[in-house]
Amino acid sequence: MPPRPVSPELQDWVAVVVEDNADDLLRYLRRRVDQPEDAADLLGHVLLALWEGGARVPTTDTDARLWCFGIARNVLREHYRHAAKRLALT
Repeated sequence: MPPRPVSPELQDWVAVVVEDNADDLLRYLRRRVDQPEDAADLLGHVLLALWEGGARVPTTDTDARLWCFGIARNVLREHYRHAAKRLALT
């Protein structure tokens, strides 16, 4: 299913949400991974998910921030899963 088109106003809102939360998200991820470059890669995944899911971003600052950190938590869980699989294979 192709993504729904996002209005310019919604694109602007997503850009504001990203700008307001990106630094805090990066710090959150850095505290939870071993390699700093992993945190930067994970932040890229979070921002991509935010952009792709722009139509679902909550419209209040607090809710949008919580939504961002929920995505970050899910991306981090996936990172841990992949790390465990790599370790099991070695």
